[in-house]
Amino acid sequence: MFPKPGFPALTACLCLLLLAGCSDGGPSDPVGELPELPEWDGRREFAATLTFAGRERSFIGHLPLSYDHERRVPLLLAYHGSGMTAELMRQVTGLDWIANDHDFAVIYPDASDGFFPTPCPGCNNEGRDGFEEIDFAREIIRWTSSTYAVHPDSVYATGFSMGGFFINYLGCAPDAPVRGIAPVAAGARDDFDGFCTAFRPRPSVLIVHALQDFVTPIEGGPTTMSIPELAERWRTHGRCGSGATEWEYPSGAVGLPTVQAKRWDGCAGEGPVRLDVIDGAGHWWVTTSDNPNGVDIGETIADYFFPLDP
Repeated sequence: MFPKPGFPALTACLCLLLLAGCSDGGPSDPVGELPELPEWDGRREFAATLTFAGRERSFIGHLPLSYDHERRVPLLLAYHGSGMTAELMRQVTGLDWIANDHDFAVIYPDASDGFFPTPCPGCNNEGRDGFEEIDFAREIIRWTSSTYAVHPDSVYATGFSMGGFFINYLGCAPDAPVRGIAPVAAGARDDFDGFCTAFRPRPSVLIVHALQDFVTPIEGGPTTMSIPELAERWRTHGRCGSGATEWEYPSGAVGLPTVQAKRWDGCAGEGPVRLDVIDGAGHWWVTTSDNPNGVDIGETIADYFFPLDP
């Protein structure tokens, strides 16, 4: 899917939503020793093409301005929507600039054949294997943490639209390689609960969805659950408390967009489960350039997973 004409530059491609929040802390101590790193060429932008499962797969990445090749930093994987590319995801989200402020690395995987397949047995993925895509996420993390000073135990993922559908499953896979997920404008199939049942621990979750998203309706569809139901499934799987904290932001907003946030704490997994519903946006990635209230998806993701020191 491609941007509608008339949206500002950074909003120009099917993208949406926002987030804000809390984090489960910094990198955990890895099991065993981390690999010795090769010499760094000093560049903060990089690209790689790997042969994986018989096909060439590529991704692009960015290291924060503070990067020194000695202190390991966390990593955010950012999955694009159907019909997009890694470079378009980079341009639309502005995550490189946000990573500079919040001191994390970001990688944008390129989908094979244009979309990221959903890893469930009953899914129609045009012959693609979604479980292979989960394995490729592990390979990205392995390659990055053995090439750059990125912490393999502090990896998070966000995804827009079909990329967001994928990371719901990535976060629920056996031995999931991510500590937190932030699906944007994305849901899950109605058989997601069966896929997710047996595996723990659960990641920290932030679901962001626009009330006026008519591409991926908040009430769900014939084969997909509603977004509130998805949040409840994550709350149940994460064994979070049933009582939620609710608030609206940004404070002092004039008109739309505004965000209704709900967070469940006391979880047995990595962190809380949170649902942010934006009133006044559709199926796109909201940035500060798009609205007078300063709602910005990337900034909120960073605040949630990589908060700045007070």
